[in-house]
Parts: sequence; C-alpha cells; structure tokens
Amino acid sequence: MITNIDDNIGRLRRKLAELDIDRDTILIFITDNGSVIGGRKYSAGMRGHKGREWDGGRWVPFFIRWANGGLEGGRKIDRIACGIYVLPTLMDLCGLERKEGPLLDGDSLVLLLKGNTENWPSRTIFVQNQWPKAKPEQWLRTALMTDEWRLVNNNVLNRIKKDPAQQHNVIENNPEVVVKLRVAYDRWWDEVGEADPYEG
Repeated sequence: MITNIDDNIGRLRRKLAELDIDRDTILIFITDNGSVIGGRKYSAGMRGHKGREWDGGRWVPFFIRWANGGLEGGRKIDRIACGIYVLPTLMDLCGLERKEGPLLDGDSLVLLLKGNTENWPSRTIFVQNQWPKAKPEQWLRTALMTDEWRLVNNNVLNRIKKDPAQQHNVIENNPEVVVKLRVAYDRWWDEVGEADPYEG
C-alpha cells in the first residue's frame, strides 16, 4: 500500500507538471488516522491505535505545497491542528468568503503556513469517539488537546512534549490546567453534545 501511494503521488505530480499547472495547484497529502490494532505497526512511540483517545490513534502527516503561493520547501510546523482546519485554510488561500451557512468549526492555518507562529493563538481541540454508542455520552473516549497538554477521559493528564508516549499521569500536580480544560469541555459539550437528537 505504501508503494502504491508513493507511485500514485508521483504520477499525480508528474501530470500536474505535464499540464504546466503544478506551481499553481494547492496539493495536500494527508492520511487516515492512527495505526490499526493487531500486527506490526509503526506509531512513532505514541500510545494507542486507531479509534482510541491516545495520540497514537489520531496523528497523521499533513503536507501542503503551493509553489506560486509561497508554500514549498521543507518547513516543519509543530502547532496542533486537525482536519476541520482544511476548509477554512483553502478558503483563505483562495480568497473566498463564506456569506451564509452554519459556522465553521476550524480556523485557517495560513498564519502558520506563512511562518507567523508568534500570532497563532493557543487553542484546545476536542476529540470524542462515541462509536458504537447510539446517544452521545459526556467524557466517553475523550481527548482534550493543546500544544502542551492532553486530558484523556477526564482522569489522565499528560504533558505531551515531555511525555509523547503518554505514560505519566500528572493530573494531581496540575489542578489549574485540569480545571481550565474541563471548563472548556463543558462549554464545547453544551454547544455540540446534543446537537443531533440521535433519534431513529
């Protein structure tokens, strides 16, 4: 599968060059999330697998290239982001305005892509895997993520840059962080937790 993807990304890039649109095309490479359970897998030392709340179940590569837009050449961005940021980012890069429709959950990554990390505000990303539950349940398989912290299932706190394998629970030593994340979660849950009545 890896060889197949490599081959086909190469074919795509060659075709864009052949059509003379490669420098004008925004090309994004992203994968599905996490390593699957069972068998040999590579998770870069992260805990968990696909479908779980630990980082090993969520991290993906995200490469973006747009030569004529100034997005090319090996720069690494180490700020936290997620899939809901792709649409606002593409809209921002293309100069599109959204005049109607529901609010978008994500933010544009253009500040980061242009190297402006100083003005990138701190944020919390919420991940909650409810499957196969029919009705949402608070704190079920939950991860609250910031650049520095992970609050998992409301009872495990990891300082992610010092503990990328999520082996050390430091919840007892950081009550102020826990309170702040729990308040953010409650606000998020009130907004989206019961958004769909899940009636069937």
